[in-house]
Amino acid sequence: MRESICFWIVRELDGLAELTIELRSDDFSGRGSAYFDLGLLLEKAKEFSSYPLRGGGVTLAGGFLDKNDLSKLRQEHVRVFARTIGQSGRIGLWILLAEPSDDGQEIRRCISAEIDTEYSQLSALSEGLAALAEGRSDSFSIEFHD
Repeated sequence: MRESICFWIVRELDGLAELTIELRSDDFSGRGSAYFDLGLLLEKAKEFSSYPLRGGGVTLAGGFLDKNDLSKLRQEHVRVFARTIGQSGRIGLWILLAEPSDDGQEIRRCISAEIDTEYSQLSALSEGLAALAEGRSDSFSIEFHD
């Protein structure tokens, strides 16, 4: 199986940015985007580079906020989650991408995949996210092969 993940960012003037992620997994593909605070994005980038990963893994998630509790998401449009698999040093990288309906009330399309990877590729993800957050790059991609 062959997968690739591409990341693009469009920065706003207020320290926010729209992060778009595209996943390709053999014949399947999907795209999702969400707005992130650039400081939070940089913080998450550093968490993805930690060795070993903390027990519960590392998650970057964004979408529509819950109007009653702005610390929660009402709808997730982007989730990147990394966790260790067993004691072998392998990493499970789970990607969820969703597109909301025009009225924002429902999810129109959704794709997810779990990719078996390793710390070196997680390090590349971390560096790419940091470069986006710091303005050193507008895009990057990572390819995974069995």
